[in-house]
Amino acid sequence: TGDAWGELMVAAGLTAGARQPVQPETWDMYLHLQPDTPLYDASSTTQLSRDSKGAALAIAKVALRKWHDSVKGREEQEGWPFPGGRGEEWMVMARLALPKCITDSEAEALQAAGLVDCSIPGAFHSSGPRECEGTCGTPHAVAWLFFVMFCA
Repeated sequence: TGDAWGELMVAAGLTAGARQPVQPETWDMYLHLQPDTPLYDASSTTQLSRDSKGAALAIAKVALRKWHDSVKGREEQEGWPFPGGRGEEWMVMARLALPKCITDSEAEALQAAGLVDCSIPGAFHSSGPRECEGTCGTPHAVAWLFFVMFCA
């Protein structure tokens, strides 16, 4: 049918990809883009390895900071948000580090680090600051039950 139920079911069932250990291609890209720069946990001075808990999120944070630094002030240039330089590589690395979707805790951590802003601009009743939410969906069985019980 033309109502996109299949697409809705796929979106409702997104689950976060593997975070630990960091996928080899992501780790290799980090080492390529950040040679001689150890990866540290933001809440401590602990150096992270590919197998460390939180390494994927730490890589995503580095990538988002580097992307922002490479494109800041270039919003009017052709090709935004990748107006040349390494901007696109940093974003690819962030996507590799947090594949498929981001969890609520990852979204909150990115917001706390000042890397994402989920505020709604404007002067509407729903405008203002908001806490970021993840983009992962509900498992298929729960989504199916909801749609059958309440939407069918």
